[in-house]
Amino acid sequence: MPELLIELFCEEIPARMQARGAEDFLRLMSEACAAEGLTLANPIAHHGPRRITLVAEAPAATEAVREERRGPRVDAPPKAIEGFLAAGGIALEALEKRDTGKGVYYFLSIERPGRAAAEVIGAALPAVLRKFPWPKSMRWGGAGDFTFARPLRRILCLFDGKVVQLADAPAGLLATNLTEGHRFLAPARFGMAFSPPRLSRAKSGRASTGRRSADRSAQKCSSRGASDRG
Repeated sequence: MPELLIELFCEEIPARMQARGAEDFLRLMSEACAAEGLTLANPIAHHGPRRITLVAEAPAATEAVREERRGPRVDAPPKAIEGFLAAGGIALEALEKRDTGKGVYYFLSIERPGRAAAEVIGAALPAVLRKFPWPKSMRWGGAGDFTFARPLRRILCLFDGKVVQLADAPAGLLATNLTEGHRFLAPARFGMAFSPPRLSRAKSGRASTGRRSADRSAQKCSSRGASDRG
């Protein structure tokens, strides 16, 4: 499956907030994508003083969905029928009458086409960042009403090796493929790339991170959580 890589690069996050921030990011992104029919497989979150990173796999697109809703009986009060129509944003002509053996009811069939995974991720990520549950958040110049634990400087977001376009860029930040390593040993920015089956790091990056996985046994095995010291 194609790989997803997200890195949130910011000013130094307080040590007590790093691991929990990585866990929350993994959970919130998984939930946001799942709500749109996209499952993040084998997600792993990494953290360090200046970054939170998520690596996962996902299908290239969501599957088309056909949903059926049963409405009120055809002889129900007009207000009940009008409420059902308003909830679905449809006209009466879109409903089908069907005898269930217990009466004739209105039914609504909804078909949702599949969506490209990059489109789902591009919409989910800004929404997650805007509601991120940091214990304490701050604003900074040029960020508008956006808040984060510390000023967010860059968003790396790649899916299947391509930069994901964000639907609503938080703090005016567009996604890129750029990151940087240790503050002193490898401060220059460099581009990231993928090499199946897992993420391939640029050789000069020298960035090491802590790891938090959705799998609790893996969490115990990796609980030491290293930092990037950057």
